[in-house]
Amino acid sequence: MPSEQTERLAWTVYQVRQAFLHAGILDWSDLVLIVALAYVAMAALARGRASRVAWGIAIVVLVYWVAVIAFPVLSWVLYRILLPGSVGLMILFQGELRTFLAHLGGALARGSRTSPTVIDALADACVRLSRDRMGMLVALERAAPLTDVMVTGVRLDAALSAEMLRAVFHKTGPLHDGGAVVSGDRILAATCQFPTSTTTDLDVTVGMRHRAAIGISEQTDAVCVVVSEQTGAISLAAAGRLRRNLSREDLQASLAQLLEEARGTWIRRLLSR
Repeated sequence: MPSEQTERLAWTVYQVRQAFLHAGILDWSDLVLIVALAYVAMAALARGRASRVAWGIAIVVLVYWVAVIAFPVLSWVLYRILLPGSVGLMILFQGELRTFLAHLGGALARGSRTSPTVIDALADACVRLSRDRMGMLVALERAAPLTDVMVTGVRLDAALSAEMLRAVFHKTGPLHDGGAVVSGDRILAATCQFPTSTTTDLDVTVGMRHRAAIGISEQTDAVCVVVSEQTGAISLAAAGRLRRNLSREDLQASLAQLLEEARGTWIRRLLSR
């Protein structure tokens, strides 16, 4: 005589088979939506600090689904673990959730416009600071505002120009330490503290200024320009990726492409994490 677990498994298989046989367009759309949301969530967490924890939780959930079918005691134990653990997951992944929501909101919102003149002025400042071996760290807003970063620095709200950037980051000036935030054609703040990337696979030659550039591009949709004080190399960070040793022409072309990025690419930006 078949056991209760065997009967339950056979009944579950029968229900699943019947569901697929009688599924309509809305049912398939519902399934595709769930899979897409799960994929986006895992892709957003995959490169974060808690990526291994995320995959571990996914395995536990998968085991729970299997246990519901054939192992009632195990499913009861896992249910008691997962139910209160949902609050703990929100605490554990608060940084990743905040980053995901910032990218989502930034991708759908209307960002500030950056003119070619501003890009030219920024490139000119980078070249001059590179020649003089003066460091620079500038984050350019796109759609997501950098209010949380600006409150850590000194409010400026000055017109952006190559001369102003050189004055801000001159090594003898009071504002050269930390980063500056630029929105449109304005330098909003200086001496700001940018979040530092915790990625473990960065090259050992990547210093704290470059890690800060990567960090803010990981947590927001901002584009960050860096000039190394030691080597004079010009770098660009976007979506958690750093491009180093750029020429003036490469920097201008990259900035123009990133700052004028079409709103229709918001899904790619979400998955670029």
